[in-house]
This record gives sequence, C-alpha cells and structure tokens, in this order.
Amino acid sequence: MKIIYQFIFFFGLFLWSCESSLQSTQTSQPKQNNFDFSLFMIQKGQLGNIKLGMTIQEAEKQFSNLKKKTGFSGDFGLDGGSPIYLYHHKKEVLFGLVPKLFTDTLHSIIVLHPNFKTIEGLHKGSSVNEILKIYPNSKVQLNWINGNEHIIDATNHLYFTFQTQKDKQVGDYSQNLQPSEPKNLSLQTDWIEIAPKR
Repeated sequence: MKIIYQFIFFFGLFLWSCESSLQSTQTSQPKQNNFDFSLFMIQKGQLGNIKLGMTIQEAEKQFSNLKKKTGFSGDFGLDGGSPIYLYHHKKEVLFGLVPKLFTDTLHSIIVLHPNFKTIEGLHKGSSVNEILKIYPNSKVQLNWINGNEHIIDATNHLYFTFQTQKDKQVGDYSQNLQPSEPKNLSLQTDWIEIAPKR
C-alpha cells in the first residue's frame, strides 16, 4: 500500500512539473500572430524601417505575417497609374506601399491603421482640431481633381488626408482656389500619406 501512495505522489509530481514547464515555455515565446505597431513610427520618409526609395522586396523584409493584396493607388488620390500593395493583419488593412510607375522602387506609404502614430501622437482618425494643436498655423488644401483635402506637415512631408464630400469639407473654397483656414474641426483623418518632397 505504501508503494502505491509513493507511486501516486511521484506521478502527480511528474505531471505538475510537466505542466509548469509547458506554461513557462508558452509565456516565454512571443505571440507570432500579433503585430507590434510600436516598431513602426510614422516619420519623415519612413514607417518604422520601411523607407521611401527601397524596393518593395526590401520593404517587405521589414515585417512578416501580413497578407498582401494589390489595389489601385487612384483610390487613395494618387494619380500616375501605379498599383498600391495593401498589407492586412487579421482582416484589417494596416498600410499600403506605392511604387513609382513601372518600377519596384517605393514612392509613398499610405498609413491606414490608427495604431500607427507620429512622434507627436497623431494617427489615422486624428481630428482637424488635434492636428492644429501640433501644427497651429496650418491651412487645408483641396485637390480639385479627386476632392480630397490635406493638411500638410511640410517639414516631414506628411499628408493628413480627408476624403470629404463637397457639402461637408474641412475648408471653405468658395472664394478662390487657395488653401483655406480649417472650418470643420471635428472631421477626422482618413489616412496619412508619407510622401517624397513635392
């Protein structure tokens, strides 16, 4: 009887140690299916280590586990006919890479997820009012071809883009074609374009 109790005790101890080892292995391994947004700061000419001027292949080496789809850059107000490569994670689109026409060289980056932030904390979904707190003297510009509006960080070549309708725009362009003082301060950014100097 004493032998049976000893067997049960040691068998239970063995199972407990196996379970503890498995739990510590699981907690020490990073989750492979989570995307670390903190590594991809929106900056002048780059999103994290994805930099304008790289080839698309070089850019794709800076991240992993994202699904790639091809779209039309014109859907994001970019003319010229280049495609846009859209990268998805868990059914959410994160960003798009736009090459120069007929090349594999990265021309611009379209930031489409609110978890990517600038150094000042601005992101997709930031309101006009939030942008003006960082860039207090900014005006808004209307692209007369596609109807999008932009508040521009001219130093870092960041375009905070609003896909607005004519009856509810950020600015008032009724008098002339010039940039306008922002009027509708609650409207939110639809995406941020990291662009080359224009």
